[in-house]
Amino acid sequence: MTFKKNSSAADSIFDKTAGDCHENMTGTRIPLESLPNTRDLGGIRTADGRIIRPHRLVRSGALAGISDADREILLNEYNVKTVIDFRTDTEREEKPDPEMEGVRLIIDPIAEEETMGITRGRQGLLELLNLKQDADALMLKIYPELVGSELSQKHYARFFEYLLAQEEGAVLWHCSAGKDRAGLGSALVLAALGVPESVIRADYLLTNDYLQAANRQLVAQLSKVPGADEEKLAKIKTIFDAKEAYLDSALDYIKNKYGTMREYLEKALGMDEAKLRKLQQMYLMEAVETGALKKHMIDTVKEWQLKIGYMEENMKLYYPAQSLKALLGLPEEAAQEELDTALAVFAEKVYPSLGRLKISHNKERYCLDIPAEGCAYIAREVPEPAFLKQLLAVITAPGKTLSDVRRCFADYAAGQKTGFVEEDGAHDGMGHVFYFEEGADDCYVYCVEENEFGLTYHRFGKEDYEYART
Repeated sequence: MTFKKNSSAADSIFDKTAGDCHENMTGTRIPLESLPNTRDLGGIRTADGRIIRPHRLVRSGALAGISDADREILLNEYNVKTVIDFRTDTEREEKPDPEMEGVRLIIDPIAEEETMGITRGRQGLLELLNLKQDADALMLKIYPELVGSELSQKHYARFFEYLLAQEEGAVLWHCSAGKDRAGLGSALVLAALGVPESVIRADYLLTNDYLQAANRQLVAQLSKVPGADEEKLAKIKTIFDAKEAYLDSALDYIKNKYGTMREYLEKALGMDEAKLRKLQQMYLMEAVETGALKKHMIDTVKEWQLKIGYMEENMKLYYPAQSLKALLGLPEEAAQEELDTALAVFAEKVYPSLGRLKISHNKERYCLDIPAEGCAYIAREVPEPAFLKQLLAVITAPGKTLSDVRRCFADYAAGQKTGFVEEDGAHDGMGHVFYFEEGADDCYVYCVEENEFGLTYHRFGKEDYEYART
């Protein structure tokens, strides 16, 4: 795999085994109303195929001004127990972090005021308008210092010690915007966990997407300051960007002085082999298969939309724990904690399409609540299943019998160039059982009953069907 780079010096900084992965997934933005650049690193895949545990590692911009609703999300949904503030004294005094019940606040300033030279505080922004030097040159000077100065290395080393000491819940770290100090901190953590370089770069650059609106608003405000001409505003826009060249300047420093990222982590930050192994044991887990459960959920919602029409509301789906384990590729003996963690990973991965799922359970019975926007996505984007549509036409038509159902299966199987199976499931209370052989685009088991009122059916995934029979 080829990585885009602005500097050849960074080419061999990462372990050769960390150059590729099956899925270049970046961290998931937490949809907060007051914090645009807060991300859960959970779900990011390492080079060896493992993934970062969800709700354990969270990167962010400053928390000042957080809304009550966002505070509840971080505390209750993401279980944030520790906040690490990378900012300088001046930044903290101007915009202090809010107190949050049950959360430990750690002050860990990565750089001195003189090193940064720029902040997003009011005074810092006004000073930027009078910046004399080239903006790119300033950032290319700052980044190597953030990984190379004695102070920065001391505090990034402490950052890793805090991660290693975190027994439960999530750690959230932040600087001012969540771009430079927090961005480099995230890159170092991802590297220590064995995440491929391409993913580390992509995660760093995502800041541009998430801060675009906020940066535009800040520039608009500064444009009203007397003397704020286009040249000065252009410098500010440059400093607000997360550029690959800035990241490369830090990696170049590490390459030139330490040779590899592994050597830097050990010699500069004290992360020897034992500590790296512990960090990975704490924050990594085996990958979760999410495709089968997502398909099952979408198919189930689509089935109901076909039967009763689309309604703009949420939908709750219920699953026994054993069915969820099968759909997620977990072993039958997997503990509840492992299943809950896998479901959290699943929820993060399907968020872009299905929205924020609400997951609850009562003993062995789980409820996956799909929000209205997720159901709208399914109605809008997912095609109607051809066979189910044909079967429903038979089931709902008056005067139809099992023979018509049998003919429906036979006709569709012929079109798919495969066969179908019919079994008598009456002894299991399942009625007449129909399903297609391998090769059909419908993988479900249909249990059909005929009585004086007509035909009824229940559709099961194969795992659910086997579970229902027992």
